[in-house]
Amino acid sequence: MANETWRVNGLKDLEKALTELGAATGVKVLRKAGRDAMSGVQMAMMMGAGVDPESEGEHMRDSIKITTKKMDRKGGSNNAVAIRVGPTKKHSQKAIAQEYGTEKQTADPFMRPALYENRHRVVDDFTTNLTVAIAKAVRKQRRANR
Repeated sequence: MANETWRVNGLKDLEKALTELGAATGVKVLRKAGRDAMSGVQMAMMMGAGVDPESEGEHMRDSIKITTKKMDRKGGSNNAVAIRVGPTKKHSQKAIAQEYGTEKQTADPFMRPALYENRHRVVDDFTTNLTVAIAKAVRKQRRANR
């Protein structure tokens, strides 16, 4: 995985648009756009996650979820969301063992490649989804204010 340089423009405009929507709506819009953008990463992780054919319980691939968390920034904007894709806590040790290997198990990475292989699509989808979601929220607010 090679180092890449990314240039991001328009963050001040984005912050302004999210602030104008209000904190609750802004976070809701970010969560939806982020979840939608990360769905491909989730599917790639599920396909690469190990399966124990002898286990009758939930397999690690079935526990890979997308979670979001509102990030509170003191003195700053309330429009920040962290988006995580990965196995639940129950399967976290199995995931670490598969990703990095152990004394007895060869590494078979599935989390890092899933994100790396989808990185451009995630950014493109997030940008598109966020643009559409902000426009939709603005239209909804305008109708409500009439």
